[in-house]
Formats: sequence, structure tokens, C-alpha cells
Amino acid sequence: LKFLVIWRVARLWALLDGVTTVENLPCCVSNHYSLRGFWRDWHCSFNRWLVRYIYVPLGGRKWQMLNVWVVFGFTALWHDVQPKLLAWAAGNGALFVIETAARRAWRHAAVCELRSHHPETSRRVAGLAGTINVAALIAINLAAYGGYGPAGVRRMVAAALSPTGDWLV
Repeated sequence: LKFLVIWRVARLWALLDGVTTVENLPCCVSNHYSLRGFWRDWHCSFNRWLVRYIYVPLGGRKWQMLNVWVVFGFTALWHDVQPKLLAWAAGNGALFVIETAARRAWRHAAVCELRSHHPETSRRVAGLAGTINVAALIAINLAAYGGYGPAGVRRMVAAALSPTGDWLV
């Protein structure tokens, strides 16, 4: 909510000044099920700058699995030079590589045949993958960017798996 208000006020100010800008959060954060989609929408203007001036000059999709480390590393250093932010960048880079590999495997011919014959199973696998992806993104941000470390992630997982619903407290 904080960023939504900040970005919308800044965009309104620019529009009143006659400057058309990009919407920095075009859809709700809760509507993302992939790391790629989340980071594409989170602070769109900065994302476009990263793509245009870092990702593409490094080779774009041709070297995607390597470029992502540079982009997240730059982003971490852009925020501040702190070890926890470098850990955040490493975690996001690793999750991005895992997600990209899973996407490629999902498009494989044998999997495509499985998906076409079992659409319900396909939907469930996609839903599970999205859930795992969002949980991993939360864990990375909690542990590294939030500074809670592995203990914070363990506490989050334990609370989420608690049958008593203690995570609501």
C-alpha cells in the first residue's frame, strides 16, 4: 500500500506536469504467481531501465541465466551496499534460474502431451508451482532483505504449517 500510494502520487504529479509515465504497479501484488511476473510489475519504470541498460546490453535472453545474476546484483548494490542485500540478490537469482528451468521443462514435448491429456492435473501442478514460487519469494525477502535470516524463514514455515493457525497472531 505504501508503494502504491507513493508511486500513484508521483505519477499524478508527473501527469499534471504534462509528463506521461509508466504505471509502477499495474496490478495487485497478490495477483502474481511467478517471480518473472512479480519483478516485471514491481516498480515497472526501474525494471524497464534495468532491462534496457543492463539486461539487453549483456545479451538479453541469449545469456538469461547469467544476466539475471548481474541484474539482481546491481539492484542490491543500487539499494545499498550490505551483505544482506547481496544475499537477497543471490536468492532472487537462484529462484529465477529455478523458475526458468522449470518453465523450460514444462514446455518440453513429453510434458506438453501429459498436459493435453490431463488438464486438471496440469492446472494443479501450475497452481502448486505458483504457490511454491510466491512462498519462496516471501522467504527470500523475509530472510535477506528483511534481515530476519534463516531463523525467520524457519519461523514463517513452522507458523504456516501450524494446525492451530498461530501464524495469524
